[in-house]
Amino acid sequence: MDDFTATRDPPSRAARLLARVDATLATFPTCKARRRFLDQQVAAWERRYSRFLASEGASEIILHPADPPQAADFLLTIAGLARRRGAFTRSSEESEMPDLKRRQRIEHAIRSVLVAADQRCPAIIGQAHVLYHGAMGGSRGNIEQALRQLRLEAEDLLKSIADTEAEMSAARSEF
Repeated sequence: MDDFTATRDPPSRAARLLARVDATLATFPTCKARRRFLDQQVAAWERRYSRFLASEGASEIILHPADPPQAADFLLTIAGLARRRGAFTRSSEESEMPDLKRRQRIEHAIRSVLVAADQRCPAIIGQAHVLYHGAMGGSRGNIEQALRQLRLEAEDLLKSIADTEAEMSAARSEF
């Protein structure tokens, strides 16, 4: 049987890439070389994410149609690279990676807000379009309904952001 059981999900795209990055980082002789490599990786992934957004996902090759790349994959990758870069820019006493449980708790909180953003942002954008087109000749009732729906979606996203901030703050203070 392979490394994954029915009760454990396979690692995410970001986790697989970051594992390869960690292996590569171990080959560099100095922290300066590691930082330079990570700076290049962050810049490259930010450009790639911009292309992904601009092309509405068409810029990425889809290897598995049932599991196409998502915005969250890019954000988790960029955040993971930035966190690693930060580990090499702090003083030697602070350069150790955060403890595993704390890191997992923070990553879980971030994934929660990414999921909320993935779910809410298309609806928010859609309602903004309804408002725009409604203002150009739509009925007052449609505009008010679109505003209500837009407010609800935005409030849900803001609540998710607040919950994530609280969870991250709690994770930082507990460990």
